Amino acid sequence: MNQLTPSTLDGDHTFAALLPALVRRGRPIALVGMMGAGKSALSRQLSVLSGLGYQDTDCVIEKRLGMSIAHFFAKEGEAAFRAIESEIIGEILQRGAAILALGGGTFISPDLRQCLLREADCIFLDVPPDQLWSRVKGRLSKRPMIDKDDPRATFDALYQQRVPIYAEAPIHVAWQSEHLINTALHVKQALWAYLQAEAS
Repeated sequence: MNQLTPSTLDGDHTFAALLPALVRRGRPIALVGMMGAGKSALSRQLSVLSGLGYQDTDCVIEKRLGMSIAHFFAKEGEAAFRAIESEIIGEILQRGAAILALGGGTFISPDLRQCLLREADCIFLDVPPDQLWSRVKGRLSKRPMIDKDDPRATFDALYQQRVPIYAEAPIHVAWQSEHLINTALHVKQALWAYLQAEAS
């Protein structure tokens, strides 16, 4: 991996200025967080701003499976899904600098989490639970982890379990508003500060 130095990060702090450093660095930027955090939409916005390609890993996995994740969960179970997910994420991480939107459960696996922390720059997109719930409650059939007898209680338990694990990501960004550009700019600032600290 090419190492950054403070001089490579001097000057303009726009995404355009950040892009060469990210490309030289050769590491994906992985968005982690709860279902409904906006990782997919934000990855597309960050791709437009930065010039890097993006991949929604759930979409990649569904294409490989030939079916929806919810359908695969119901048919084969979570353990089978996580095994395939781990294989595909491993492949994606070898492709160099890009924006990755990870599924909500991807970062929870200890082995996969360590791989992501080692091979990517991970950003925890932190969104309040009530705001998350308002986004996911109308699409429970697409959320097999919470499509249970009491979806809200299941969601709340999952939130309490997962958020401390997401917090292991070295970069933490709180969702700023429903305007993607605001959160995208905060991601840029947080990423710039992280790279500067690492290079110093």
